Amino acid sequence: MEYSTTGIAGGYLTNSISESTHQPVQLLCRSYCDLVPYSMEQGKSGGFVSSVLLDYKNHSGYTPCVNVLVNGNSTEHKVMAMNHPAAIRLKENFPNIGLQAANFRGQIQISVPPAHFLPVVTFLRDDPTLRYDLLVDVTCVDYLNFPSWNQPRFGLVYIFSSVKKDTPRLIVRVFLNENALEIPSLVPLFAGAEWLEREAFDMFGITFTGHPDLRRILTWDSFKSYPLRKDYPVTGLGERENYPVITRQDA
Repeated sequence: MEYSTTGIAGGYLTNSISESTHQPVQLLCRSYCDLVPYSMEQGKSGGFVSSVLLDYKNHSGYTPCVNVLVNGNSTEHKVMAMNHPAAIRLKENFPNIGLQAANFRGQIQISVPPAHFLPVVTFLRDDPTLRYDLLVDVTCVDYLNFPSWNQPRFGLVYIFSSVKKDTPRLIVRVFLNENALEIPSLVPLFAGAEWLEREAFDMFGITFTGHPDLRRILTWDSFKSYPLRKDYPVTGLGERENYPVITRQDA
């Protein structure tokens, strides 16, 4: 089942969706939505289709449900097809842990609850059909005061790729509250995570439990703040004022 739209703006559908063929299509959405298998519900004429698309066993597709604006009406529920091998395999093997997903500009993101993060990443690495054996990057985003944000403040970003398999790149997100900034280290699974996690610790204050050498990497050991948090002043907290100015002539 495919849905077409005549306009997309600001990450939300701006026109009606209609039934056309029997293949999945990816629509632009910035929201995180529950990752669920779905069944078809008949759409209203010139209006919308509620619920979700294709059953994955027949069409190899999953979708998150999303709320979007259609003709200025924000109460209608729309659908987005997601035909990504990681989404399918994760939903098969972790059906009840609260996985969520989003697709923005063709980049698939899957949000994993912190308590299930390590088993999910281990599965992504070891599953013979996926083999996400390369951790490309680890970083973090501080969503403090972000408009209409309904997730925890800090969002970790893990980018995975595969050297052995032709699986598309995958972004895994984990969201942490300010009072629980701990997540298992991936160093036991990916040795290259060591310095990446140290940077997230240094800049955001994320603690990676089980890290073999968790210390600052860009600032000095006695530095007390986290420079990439949104509440850290642009000009700092006086750290630079405590050091003498060295001119070129004195260097």
